[in-house]
Amino acid sequence: MVLTVADVQQAHHLIQALPKLLWPGFQPAQVPLVVYDGHKTALWGADPIGTGWQAEEDH
Repeated sequence: MVLTVADVQQAHHLIQALPKLLWPGFQPAQVPLVVYDGHKTALWGADPIGTGWQAEEDH
């Protein structure tokens, strides 16, 4: 199964939409999301610094 950007975005949206009663004080929108599909690593919500990280256009 190939994981697409749309799949990850949908999962991220669902996590953000969860009722706050599940984790009082937890704000998913403030936590970076990292997904590794076996070939590439995608990062949302953070600006990493260091070697090995580079910006890439969404597919």
